[in-house]
Amino acid sequence: ASPGHGATVPAGGAQWMTAGRGIVHAERPLADGTGEVIQHGIQLWTTLPRALKMAPPRYQRLEAADIAEKRLPGATLRVVGGEVAGARGPAETLMPAFVAHVAVDPGAAISLDVAACFEAAAYVIAGEGAFGPEGVAASTGELVVFADEGGPLDARNAGRGRLDLMVIGGEPAEGPLVFHGPFVMNSVEQARAADIAYRTGRMGSLA
Repeated sequence: ASPGHGATVPAGGAQWMTAGRGIVHAERPLADGTGEVIQHGIQLWTTLPRALKMAPPRYQRLEAADIAEKRLPGATLRVVGGEVAGARGPAETLMPAFVAHVAVDPGAAISLDVAACFEAAAYVIAGEGAFGPEGVAASTGELVVFADEGGPLDARNAGRGRLDLMVIGGEPAEGPLVFHGPFVMNSVEQARAADIAYRTGRMGSLA
């Protein structure tokens, strides 16, 4: 990234970047010299609170061992940021939010406590699941959105293999939001200033 950060994200690890007033970044897979390499990852974006839009950019590299892990009956919970089911992740979130990976064993079910007044969702990385009290079905590549009253987030493994989920949630974004290219700002003037800062190199550049 343009402030000088450079790191390899290991298996099971994560990176947590805060763009703030502007950062230039790029990610690419690492070849191992044997030919084609298949790597899996998920990239998520969220907006900052209005008062923090111009905060200095920052970066966290999180090793797999840094991520909070909790064994549940029939499942393993790994919390990257925020708090889920009493486990708090190491990512320095600047807003009420959570990001976690849950691996649910075949035939098992989970009920995760998340904070009230959150919008929450479960993205199915792999497998088949039944979600909520109604048992809504979802499989690989699908997103299940839960109501925002908080409380337990319920899921059951409905397939023969492991069910892998990315569980995410947070407070509703403070509006209005102005989108311009990759920039999400509070006003048209802020968005224009960010575009100019990027084009003139004031956000830095990649080596």
